[in-house]
Amino acid sequence: MTVFLLSLVMLFACVPKETPKAGTILGVIFDSQSNEVLGDVKVSSGTTLFTTSSERGVFQLSMLPYGQTTLSFAKALYKSTTRTITLVEEKIFVEVLLERDQILATTVVEEVKVRAAPMQAGEILEVLPKGAQVVLTKEENMGWYRLQFNGKNGWAWGGYLRSSDLSIPSLIVIEDCKLLQQPGGGEEAGEAYAGLGVIRLESKDNWIRVILPSGVEGWLEAKRTTS
Repeated sequence: MTVFLLSLVMLFACVPKETPKAGTILGVIFDSQSNEVLGDVKVSSGTTLFTTSSERGVFQLSMLPYGQTTLSFAKALYKSTTRTITLVEEKIFVEVLLERDQILATTVVEEVKVRAAPMQAGEILEVLPKGAQVVLTKEENMGWYRLQFNGKNGWAWGGYLRSSDLSIPSLIVIEDCKLLQQPGGGEEAGEAYAGLGVIRLESKDNWIRVILPSGVEGWLEAKRTTS
């Protein structure tokens, strides 16, 4: 009997163990707001498996065990996130959305002045070229937006900023015109010149009430502006 049991133990010991199944997760990473693909995103599973998404937003992690796997995603200016995926076949495709961690804006005209205070008379700290990308805070004061650029903090006129992260009601005046105190008439409230960025306050029929960088408010015809 003892010999028989010993033989069984030796038999089972010699049977090769089944190799755990492993698969691959292939995916594409997108910006959750613009839907643009995101490259240079660090993708990791635990502390041993990691990769980086390509310029087309594509990533691939292999040798992952079947069952639930948690992937981590990290990229500068975006919120780090995790995604738990159940791997039940050799290859699974997923799409991943990352949310921005900062409010970004871009200047739309040349020589946008960053000032120390939210007013036209504020000290100029920096002059930004067209197409410069800045980080906005949530502070706004009469059309002026607080921002960060090159390590500096300051204020820029919102009429010269565009953002997909924040709704800035900015317009550009396309021809010289007068601002009126009432839509369609009334006394003159000020003047706006072609190329000036203004902030829309309200609309009525074909008229828009705007505020200028100087703080002057008035009405002008909508056809005299463009977004």
